Amino acid sequence: MAPYLCARLGISTASAKSNPQGAVAAIQCKWTMLDSPNISSPSSAAATLTGSWKRLRYWDWNGTISANEPIVAISFLQVGTQLAWVRSGKGPKTSLETRLLLAFDALDKANVAVSFGIDETALRRWTLLEDADKPPQPPKQCSVPIGRIFPFCHPFGNPQISLFGLVLLRNQALGARNNVWHLKPEYCAKLPGTWARILSYGRSGSITLDDEVA
Repeated sequence: MAPYLCARLGISTASAKSNPQGAVAAIQCKWTMLDSPNISSPSSAAATLTGSWKRLRYWDWNGTISANEPIVAISFLQVGTQLAWVRSGKGPKTSLETRLLLAFDALDKANVAVSFGIDETALRRWTLLEDADKPPQPPKQCSVPIGRIFPFCHPFGNPQISLFGLVLLRNQALGARNNVWHLKPEYCAKLPGTWARILSYGRSGSITLDDEVA
């Protein structure tokens, strides 16, 4: 896997003392491409991710991303050099439901259909878990940055899947038709070209990661 991809996930970050909520703490990533969007927030808004697993039939992680101001978000799913993305609805909401569902094959519970999404949209992909009884472990509660991509959990499965999110303030976005939003031009103008296009057009899409994207 190319060196700038999220497979270079590092396991070091600020200590619990500097991050008392436990946070994305142990999941800081050493990517470049996914670290490049830095959309400054005009306020001191903060967001928090909370949630937990249930296992009635399938592994089903349900939670929320909540903030003190209305927010929108993008979900990302990466496999190898392919990065898929989908937007949340345009709101306005101060809390977005977040879900990771692992629906297994009836004959092989380690072979799972992954469904990940923030708000009412989701990305999907099949993968094989190393252990059917050990799903990936998103934090039960953590702070998430506004305007920066954050890792949702450690990469998992074969093929390896990496999940990410991006939270923005609703007042940084323009509403469009069919519940779609786009980042305002003054913020897009400060981003690399690929990211400006992702945040300016469409509800969902995918790209191939390469050095140009970074």
